[in-house]
Amino acid sequence: MKKMLSFTALSALLAIGVATNAVAGDKQSYVGIDIAYANENIQNRESLQKFNGAVSLDFDDTTAVQVRYGRRLDAISTFEFMLDYAKFEEEDATPGIEDDFEVINFVFNSKLRCPRWQTPYLVAGIGVMNVYEDITVPGASSTTSEWGISSRIGVGVDVAISDTWSFNLEAARTVGIGGIKKVRYATISAGLRYHF
Repeated sequence: MKKMLSFTALSALLAIGVATNAVAGDKQSYVGIDIAYANENIQNRESLQKFNGAVSLDFDDTTAVQVRYGRRLDAISTFEFMLDYAKFEEEDATPGIEDDFEVINFVFNSKLRCPRWQTPYLVAGIGVMNVYEDITVPGASSTTSEWGISSRIGVGVDVAISDTWSFNLEAARTVGIGGIKKVRYATISAGLRYHF
């Protein structure tokens, strides 16, 4: 079901993008904020090893916030800096145990647009991610903070609202690398861009 929803969302993004005009005139830079649905795919084997006995961990999907600054380099490419924040909470699969992951991701994205259609784009990025894990059990707690590299790939569309504002839709997958490889999630985000 999730795969079907993801496919439908991506198809809608591309259809909207092909049908609309180029983004916000010829402005070179933009700032923006997005709200995203974040679908978790946390690999919890490492977390399970921190518990004695049989424990089940199941994390909820969540809402993420993304803040962006971008600059157009030429007709088809844009450089973007993005701050991505999400908190994945364990949904009480084992009574009395809480395990939360707080993720802050600093990403450098590269966007490529088709010269014929300026609105849809492909995005790929690499970043530095901090993963803060907070485990609470009856009578004890444990926190860890790990840094690592992250990668990001996706598709999106920018829809011009005026000569300075655009509406953005994007679907992307983020994966931690190395010591934070347990953190993986997909986002579908919507937000506004102010172009200047």
